[in-house]
Amino acid sequence: MISTSSIDQEELMATLYAMRQQEEIYVPDDYLQNMENNAIEDNTFNASMPIDEDWRCKMVEWSYSISDHFELDRNTVAVAMNIFDRFMSIITTEIHDEEENIQGVVYYQLAAMICLYTAVKIHEPVAFEPKIISLMSGGVYSEEQVTDMEQTILHTVQWRLNPPTPITFVHCFLSMIPIEIIDPKTGDYNAILELTKHQIELGIKDYSSVVSHASSMALAALTNAIQAIKSITTISSLTFKLEEAISNIITESNMCPESFILHQDSLRNLAKKFPPNKVNHSIIKMGTATAHDDGESSSIYGSPRGILSCKGAFHPES
Repeated sequence: MISTSSIDQEELMATLYAMRQQEEIYVPDDYLQNMENNAIEDNTFNASMPIDEDWRCKMVEWSYSISDHFELDRNTVAVAMNIFDRFMSIITTEIHDEEENIQGVVYYQLAAMICLYTAVKIHEPVAFEPKIISLMSGGVYSEEQVTDMEQTILHTVQWRLNPPTPITFVHCFLSMIPIEIIDPKTGDYNAILELTKHQIELGIKDYSSVVSHASSMALAALTNAIQAIKSITTISSLTFKLEEAISNIITESNMCPESFILHQDSLRNLAKKFPPNKVNHSIIKMGTATAHDDGESSSIYGSPRGILSCKGAFHPES
């Protein structure tokens, strides 16, 4: 007789394999580089770029503010930005019109708003009407422009609207970590999940993560959070168990170890720069000193490399 646990494990690995296969078609290109290349070809490089990394970050922040205002799942923003980034990847490989480049910011801003509008429609129990989007823009975009842009985006991304997000991978990986490291019945579990989500949201804002795999970001954020909450910064039995678990996940899901390590560093640095406002754990405040059993203090993200190296305004321009 096959045990229930072995069946669950097989189902888990099958799900992870399917998600890893699926995410390959959902990885965007470096579209800002595409835009720069197009500008050079059209001799418009000296002109202002229509959008940049900071502009995209503001659009992500605006999307999160809308999500919070309407009490939506913040993971919907990850879906929306994946749709937007892939849309931009496709259209920027074909843009060679100087006038379109110069006027493009209005077009791209509407596209970002519609990607959130579309993600909400597909992944939330509620949906926005085109009129609401028009009102959110302060009347900059009409209802007709909203519906037209939606159709443009849907056809451009070929109706691929269900990307595996970092959070979906996190829940998969959590089931693969030994219970002595992460016990769902303890407060540590919620603190780890909260810190993981915080890093992922920072990663989604960061343009350098656009071309990354969601699985690598998820595992890096989860590992950082475990190290922080459990204070795994020195050699211990938990260190070896965590290293083994992460190594197994990377091997079994055919992930790139180098990408994982780079994400660890990047997310750790972002979390130090932008600590969470509130975390439900007695020793945690991201990037600050924590007390260890030996009485010493160090950053909760003090490990230099990573374990394998051993509601605002609606207007987007607000």
